[in-house]
Amino acid sequence: MIAMAAAAGLEQVAPERRHPKYCTTYGVGELIRIAVAEGADAILLGIGGSATSDLGLGALEALGLRLVDSNNKRIERIIPSRWPEVAQLSGDIAVPLPPIYIACDVDNPLLGPRGAAAVYGPQKGLPADEVEAFDDAAADLAAKLCQHFNQPQNLHELPGSGAAGGIGFGLKVACNAEFIAGFELVTAWLDLDAKIAAADLILTGEGKIDSSSLSGKGPVALVTAAHKADKRSILLTGAVEAAAAAHLHEHFPKCALYEITPPNCPLAQALVDGPENLTAKTASVLRHHFPL
Repeated sequence: MIAMAAAAGLEQVAPERRHPKYCTTYGVGELIRIAVAEGADAILLGIGGSATSDLGLGALEALGLRLVDSNNKRIERIIPSRWPEVAQLSGDIAVPLPPIYIACDVDNPLLGPRGAAAVYGPQKGLPADEVEAFDDAAADLAAKLCQHFNQPQNLHELPGSGAAGGIGFGLKVACNAEFIAGFELVTAWLDLDAKIAAADLILTGEGKIDSSSLSGKGPVALVTAAHKADKRSILLTGAVEAAAAAHLHEHFPKCALYEITPPNCPLAQALVDGPENLTAKTASVLRHHFPL
């Protein structure tokens, strides 16, 4: 198994330097090459926590793909800020690859209002006024990628193709990678259904609950599983958007939602105090639900 975040994770980029225009998945491609060199029969790629939104072009470059400009000169270490220079793609995947499986929880397409730039770009440092232009540039590169590998142009509509900045899309187009449901995989590994059935209360959490959380992310998937088992659940979060909270209250009446961050606390301070806030709120919530 390869964790994308180990090479292209958001936590590896200082907050002031976060911007998907300047981040690449090249290191993920290098990890895939290492796995192949060590004899991997299959590769399971977990794509959570990425800092990137490059359609996986960096990873594909590490695997042999070439991007060239109008003078037929190779553009090395391609990042989205250099996408306008790309005239065409050349070359192929130079490494014989085993089957690649993309563990993905969300169902967002690559482009549009539910796509990688619109939904996840701002979380990675993309300013709101740059989202539309970034999405247009991604559409152009996605079309070039599909054309180069003789793949259907509508692959960008595939559920999950917008996760982690589209790396699954790129690997699907170029390497015939397959998406698998990450939560189902974890459920099988942990025998989670049995654990939920035996539980009196399920606790889970996420940094922020928003519209992206409702697209299949793990915490809400766990709340959904608890709901189906008629179990109570508690969802702890650093912050929550009103529309997402309303959705959870409407669809999961046995789920109690709590923000751990004190009122009027600046984000920078909330991040520093996160562990202490989580501990305090969890203790308070459990005393409320299970008074002595």
